[in-house]
Amino acid sequence: MIKFSIAFLCGIAILTMFETLPHWQWIICLIPAILLAVKFPRAIVLAGIVIGFLWSLSHAYIKLYPALDRSLEGIDLVVTGKIDSIPSIQERSIRFEFLIHDASRVDSNEKVAVPQKVRLNWYGKFPELQVGEQWQLRVRLKRPWGFANPGGFDYEKWLFEQDIRATGYVRKAESNQRIQTTGIYQASSFIRAWLNNKLQKVNSGSNAAVIKALSLGERGEMSSKRWKVLTATGTNHLLAISGLHVGLVSGLVFFVVLQLWRLSETLCLYIAAQRIAALAGIAASVFYAMLAGFAIPTQRAMIMASVVYLAVYFAKSLQPWNILCLAMLAVLVWDPFSVLAPGFWLSFLAVALIFFAITGKQMNQSWFIHLARVQLVLALGLLPLTLVFFQQAALISPIANFFAVPWVSFIVVPLVLLGAGLLVISESLGSWILQGADSSIDIFWIVLTYLHELPFAQWSHSTPGWALIPAEFGVLLLLLPNGWPAKTISLALLCPLVF
Repeated sequence: MIKFSIAFLCGIAILTMFETLPHWQWIICLIPAILLAVKFPRAIVLAGIVIGFLWSLSHAYIKLYPALDRSLEGIDLVVTGKIDSIPSIQERSIRFEFLIHDASRVDSNEKVAVPQKVRLNWYGKFPELQVGEQWQLRVRLKRPWGFANPGGFDYEKWLFEQDIRATGYVRKAESNQRIQTTGIYQASSFIRAWLNNKLQKVNSGSNAAVIKALSLGERGEMSSKRWKVLTATGTNHLLAISGLHVGLVSGLVFFVVLQLWRLSETLCLYIAAQRIAALAGIAASVFYAMLAGFAIPTQRAMIMASVVYLAVYFAKSLQPWNILCLAMLAVLVWDPFSVLAPGFWLSFLAVALIFFAITGKQMNQSWFIHLARVQLVLALGLLPLTLVFFQQAALISPIANFFAVPWVSFIVVPLVLLGAGLLVISESLGSWILQGADSSIDIFWIVLTYLHELPFAQWSHSTPGWALIPAEFGVLLLLLPNGWPAKTISLALLCPLVF
């Protein structure tokens, strides 16, 4: 499993290096490659690379079709479809993702083929929009594009990751109209729209954007100043529905259901407590990911958690590394182009480093020592990747996360979710709990702001991609137990990263 998963990953990575896609007929070779892997286990590595390459090739053609024809750029189109994200209000506009069901030219009423998912801005005076609503809009679209500045944000690649194949804006027209409101039959959209309205109504504090990010996964209203503080302290992974939060919520549900189910002998005879708890854990991870609109990072976290709980359900005594590779394989089968996101590499490497940090260590030591070791290992292990991806690294990260991870995970997130859930029962009680969450976030920001202002908090450094390979080996050598031979070589392997 480990060999095949890594080979599958390499096959996908190879395809991403192509400037143009190979011909679609190569996809026919996918079935022979699968048969090769089954029939000849010794060829599992070669077969894994070929299967990964061809699987991602098939997904690429699905993602890229239909592309926006160049003749349709810059002309008015009438489109009907559904709002697919919680609209983000900007200074002079509102931005949202739109799923197009039907499109036609304004000048000739001719039906045209356009990408299904687009990103739109509505400038000037705009109506109140809700996720899940059906609209008819007059728009102008253009193909995805972004600046190619070295070290800058690759906007075009990000749009590809999000399945957005065109961007544009809404034109002022009388034909713009709401066709249908969000119905209860659209369970995901209905719940997100309802909760978003409730949060806007009862949560008007200084941390309203943070609470919305933690409950709905919407980070568009976070100010650039706050993102700067989070990035400089290496805690930006905490202010969203991240894999850590999905794991904590599903783990809590698993533990509660496990203990309650064990109270009844009859229920345990009907189905084992571990099995029903595993199913509850999967349901919790799916529901929490649904609150975030099944965003790509939460899909990844949901799949990883589901793999762990399925192993529990079927009573498979898999080793941690096998579970990690199986989860990675499941994520890549679901979305091969997760490899384009830095979050994919950072999240799986972080879990691998945690395994590395706790394996073979004395478990009778205090939680304080274990948490400190994990934070130090994560800071060193993720340093090469963060420098290559973002040209900067948070040197204060171990100290900031030592405080921030337990504070956000065990105080802020539970208060936010409890307050949001209680809004269904009592608006006043839910609002009161959310005020407590707001106060806990204030304490969080005071500490982070102090750490951010320290002179050594952040290191900006342009690093070539090739330096990543020796640097990761150097970090692993450095983290090995004392007495391990050739540890001093790690310093030499880290030199290209630093200099």
